[in-house]
Amino acid sequence: MPRYNRLLKRNRITKCSVCGGNVRQVRSGEFVCVECGNTDLDDFGKVRQYLNENGPQTKEKIILETGVTRDVVNAFLEEQRLEVAPLSAKKLNCLVCGKEISSGTICSFCLRRTDGGMQGHAVNTDKGSEGKMRYM
Repeated sequence: MPRYNRLLKRNRITKCSVCGGNVRQVRSGEFVCVECGNTDLDDFGKVRQYLNENGPQTKEKIILETGVTRDVVNAFLEEQRLEVAPLSAKKLNCLVCGKEISSGTICSFCLRRTDGGMQGHAVNTDKGSEGKMRYM
């Protein structure tokens, strides 16, 4: 059984938290009691609801605000049920080649091609350093 399924099996909702009645799943992470109409959320439902209400958030904030464990949030990321949002909704493009970049005005490849004419400026290195900067 994949790690994801093991983690979610522990959180599977089978009975209503209010009346103990049977529940049915109405969408991923959301369950409604067939007897009293109460809505219960599993871990994914809690995360989804939190993100819908608050927009993109850091993993740490999601864990803190929803009470969902780090392992479960990591499992959602691994299973592609969640994705890491770009640092900004505004897209930036390299002024030279047009490649999408996360900061600055020129991508690291074009910056290297310019004979180091912009040395000392912070650039994103795009080598697994999401959101991290270094000086060239």
